[in-house]
Amino acid sequence: MAQDEGVDVNAFVAHTVQRLRSEIAEYGWTTVAVLPTAADPDVRYVYTVGLTKIGQPELAIYGVPASVAKQLLDNLARRLIDRGAGPAAGERFPGVAGGGLELAAMPMTDSRDLLLVNCLYPQWSAVQIVWPDAAGRLPWEPGCTLSPAAQPLRGTAPAKT
Repeated sequence: MAQDEGVDVNAFVAHTVQRLRSEIAEYGWTTVAVLPTAADPDVRYVYTVGLTKIGQPELAIYGVPASVAKQLLDNLARRLIDRGAGPAAGERFPGVAGGGLELAAMPMTDSRDLLLVNCLYPQWSAVQIVWPDAAGRLPWEPGCTLSPAAQPLRGTAPAKT
């Protein structure tokens, strides 16, 4: 059995997957927060689990405090479910975040961070929800002041339209 600092990792994952299944059955989807630790100081991120079951891509957002990220993803998931379609590459979402900032969708080509989705679904897709700098510029737009470390991009920037 896998062990990490006295924790049975296999039992922990099995328990977590069972909890996720229960939350998905009750609410339709759930969110998972991955927070930095002293041993793993990478950027925090939050992602959905369960949207696959209702025909939507899973959503992920990086570099945003967990409580805020959960609220953003839940609000966006409801919008996508209500309209019956997932986000298009580069689609912008006004009114989801405060302060007039528009979030944008970027299909994820590297979704290995979404470990627990893999535990539940053999096939799935994911979209990264990307946030702009204070001036409203997205990371792939000229003049964006965000550092790549603040919000790692796990996909390819959408083509300009």
